[in-house]
Amino acid sequence: MPTDGAIELIRHLSKNQHPFLILSDRSLHSRNRMADRMYECGFPLFSEDLFYTSTMAAVDAIRSNYPERNRAWVIGSESMKRLIQKGGFLMDSERPHWLFVGTQRDATYRDYNAALQAVMNGAVIISVSDSPVLWQRNQAQLGSGSIAMMLEYASGTEALVSGWSSPVMVKKSLTYIGIEPEQALFVSDNLQTEIATAHAAGVSTVYVLGENRYEDLGASDIHPTYVVDSLKGLFV
Repeated sequence: MPTDGAIELIRHLSKNQHPFLILSDRSLHSRNRMADRMYECGFPLFSEDLFYTSTMAAVDAIRSNYPERNRAWVIGSESMKRLIQKGGFLMDSERPHWLFVGTQRDATYRDYNAALQAVMNGAVIISVSDSPVLWQRNQAQLGSGSIAMMLEYASGTEALVSGWSSPVMVKKSLTYIGIEPEQALFVSDNLQTEIATAHAAGVSTVYVLGENRYEDLGASDIHPTYVVDSLKGLFV
């Protein structure tokens, strides 16, 4: 179910033509599928361009810093692979510069061994999500964060991260939408990761209490710019 006030907030932003993005570290579904799922929950139907993912952030960061290193391999979904190819990468399973790690439900032991060999041959692991566990119908499944950590441990190398433990996604999303950090407002009900990451990126934050307790803020060293009971507090 949508967070209280979420549908009204999206409608308010759209009606008043305020630029906004929805950030996600999910790599399993395409941005079109994300938009469809939100529509099924009662949100307005909007373009996939309003979604910015951790995969896109990793692609944008690499292409701007290492334009000549354009060979990649992927442990992840077909939609994730398409995003990476759209960003200008060539798929190369033999000698990739980068190994993107997301969610691939049909990955096999052989796939993981091939990924490990790519890293041993010099590929840098790119972890697009920090989540160690992925929940599906109340069942725990290995998240892409766990797969990335397995490859780190086996190879003795350290992954670059574009998930919520890194400010990369927030920073690159601002470039994508064409605004400066001081012009942005980041909204989330996740204090320890998302709010903390946005703060590290230099963006003002709104912490939505929802079912969280106000007392938890006193025990945390993370200090949001604003605190509201629900998303309705942003526009009422």
